[in-house]
Amino acid sequence: MYLITAVYIIILIAFIVLLVLGIIQCAKNSFKAGLIFFSMMILLKAYSYISPQFINRMLQSRAFDISIGLFISIHNLVILLVEISAYVILVIGLYNLWSSKKANFHR
Repeated sequence: MYLITAVYIIILIAFIVLLVLGIIQCAKNSFKAGLIFFSMMILLKAYSYISPQFINRMLQSRAFDISIGLFISIHNLVILLVEISAYVILVIGLYNLWSSKKANFHR
């Protein structure tokens, strides 16, 4: 059990380090789409640790008049939409970057 926890923590730290390195590289190369992507991914990772407390508080207070399953489904859907948005921004940014380099190459 401790080995699995240790491996999980190591992978988590490595993932966060890679995201920070991605932000640094995008900032150095003025790649705005990559900067937005990596920032959104870091925010999603941070939110994944904050959200359980948020969900518990919302479910205990019964602030919404919906079932627990529906609330969690909507919450997960919002997270997935933000993640998909981040990837779409990255893909569009890469396409624009490669299109401009390809246009400069053919001149």
